[in-house]
Order: sequence, then C-alpha cells, then structure tokens
Amino acid sequence: MLFFILLLLGFLAGFLGTVVMTLVQLLEIFLTGRKTSFTPVLGLAKILRFDINRLSDKSKNILNYAVHFAYGTFWGFPLALVIFLGSPPYLSVLLVYFVIVWVQSFFVLPILSLAPPVWKWRTKSILTDGFFHFVYALSTTFFFRYLLYLSVVFSLL
Repeated sequence: MLFFILLLLGFLAGFLGTVVMTLVQLLEIFLTGRKTSFTPVLGLAKILRFDINRLSDKSKNILNYAVHFAYGTFWGFPLALVIFLGSPPYLSVLLVYFVIVWVQSFFVLPILSLAPPVWKWRTKSILTDGFFHFVYALSTTFFFRYLLYLSVVFSLL
C-alpha cells in the first residue's frame, strides 16, 4: 500500500515537474529563437514504426507534447522507488534523481538514432540538456516532497 501511494505521488510529481521543465523550455525557445524539438514524437514513431510525416503539423505537435508529458510522468517511478527504499536527505535524492533522468538520455537518444553519442555533442548542447534535466529533477523532487507532506498532514486529520 505504501509503495502504491508513493508511486501515485511520484507520477503526479513527474507530471508537475514536466510542466515546469516545459515552461522553462518554452521560455528558452522564445528567448533564443530555437525551434521546438520533436524528439519525443520521433522516438515514439521509431518504436511503433509509423511515419509521422503522415500527420498534420497540429497533430504532430499535440502528439509530441503528449509523449513528452507521458515520458516525464513515467520518470516519477524511480523517484518513488528511491524514497520507498529509504528516505535519504533531500539533496541526496535530488542529485541521484538528476543523474538518473539525465544520464538515461545519453543512452536512449542514440539507441533510437535520435542523437549521436554524447561524446559527439557540442558543449552547449550538453549544458542545455543538463540544465533542463536539472530543472525537471529539482521541480519533481520538490513536488514529490510537498505532496508527501500534504498526504501525511491530511492523513492526520
């Protein structure tokens, strides 16, 4: 029962962390003029073997954000697992979680042929990617702890 509650909190925190990261990404896109990345939907298309060029631009954009949010929500699972296995100090959880969510992209993107291996990335790309993953990890761990606190407070009422 405890793990199930932590898992629900993890998924909710993962979703909220994705909202924060997406807002920061949209701000960066606005400030720099960078184009929106379609990596999430391209990854889904590779896994499910469908041609995204058959989709309208609007459908492609909607599906891209749906995949982005589903993926971000899913990453609440390892956070719940870390907390379930023991409640380490917040900073430790944040750092471990950041490493988990950031380093996985070094493997997933090249495996799906969506990016070259990380050692071929430009320094700016690594720092930008790391920044966005840190924003995600920071906000997700914050929301998780806050939701956990609220669940304890409400269970005492």
